[in-house]
Amino acid sequence: MPGSGKKHYGCFNRPKRVRQKDRHIIPSRNGAFIAKLTGRTPSHSDFLCNKCRCMCQHHIKKKTSIPSKVQQVPAQSTEAPPFSPPSIPLPFPSTSRGHASCCVCKRQGPKLVVVPVGVRHHIFITKEVIIPTGARCCPNHIQQNIDNLNPLSDSTLFNKTGITELVKFLRNEVLKKERTRLDFDSSGNLASADYQSLLGIPKSAFEDLLKYVEGKVKVTPYGEGDVKAWYCKCRAGARVVGMCSNVAAILWYLGHARHQRNEKLGVRDWGEFVDDATLVDDSGSSSESDESGPEE
Repeated sequence: MPGSGKKHYGCFNRPKRVRQKDRHIIPSRNGAFIAKLTGRTPSHSDFLCNKCRCMCQHHIKKKTSIPSKVQQVPAQSTEAPPFSPPSIPLPFPSTSRGHASCCVCKRQGPKLVVVPVGVRHHIFITKEVIIPTGARCCPNHIQQNIDNLNPLSDSTLFNKTGITELVKFLRNEVLKKERTRLDFDSSGNLASADYQSLLGIPKSAFEDLLKYVEGKVKVTPYGEGDVKAWYCKCRAGARVVGMCSNVAAILWYLGHARHQRNEKLGVRDWGEFVDDATLVDDSGSSSESDESGPEE
């Protein structure tokens, strides 16, 4: 009899028999996509297999996520940092801005290097000359003749950003100078004028002295700070010989002791060979000067 046979439960998208646990009712949000895909309108009694249901959900999820991404891209791309043209002149000399020639000797060549930020700041502090950002020079000028600059203009044009960066740089330099102490082991903390005022010799002369002394002392480790402290002060105290005990002992040994005996001196109390100035009685010398009276 017709209708008494086994009922066919097939997927609406493809002719395939589906088991009962894999049958899924077609929701309204998937109906338009299924109708467009198959060309037929699904009814309430139709269903999909698990594979076709996952395909419909993936298509709808992808279609709804694309517009949100498209709307976010213009908002991020339209943000641009504010820029103002250089229109504020300041009375600071400046060098050339070009990349094709050296800012020191004006030579053109392919081996020019960009002047580092630290060198540009050093030139501005010492020479009050501004080297523009991106200016180039010969490689040997960075170490030798970077101070021999010939400014091309007597003033420099700045914008708001450039003035802000200049003020921040000067503020950081002032704060750095306030925090720093006398650090003799670092050659960058003291200028040549500081060497002259503290030691009485220029920086180049002290470096030559340090090279000469290097390797002479074998027992006591020392550095640049020890040599500079020798020129600044001595904590041993003054004696009647008119100098500190360290210098007096060295002069006594070089002039007398080393020529008298050959045995090793060793570690001794050399204070017994030198009188303390605080214990010397000056009353006898003062009385003799009083008795002699003024000379005629």
